[in-house]
Amino acid sequence: KIIVITTPQGAVKDTIQDGHTGFLIESPTAQAIAKKLEYVFMNYEQLDELKNNAYQLVKERYSLPKMLEGYHTLYSNLVE
Repeated sequence: KIIVITTPQGAVKDTIQDGHTGFLIESPTAQAIAKKLEYVFMNYEQLDELKNNAYQLVKERYSLPKMLEGYHTLYSNLVE
């Protein structure tokens, strides 16, 4: 399990909820990234819930059975 630090571009903003499943940096400057990394390093042990939230989200949305279900639905709709 890891902590994600990213910018809110594309589908990332639909997956990463700032402070819940990772961290979003609005302005990806070196200073903003360094500040967030410092926060993570200083509070790593306290961020277990965030890591678990992200892990659960990935399992629920992107597990093999979930993806197969999505492809099945997509192809079924195309055939109809």
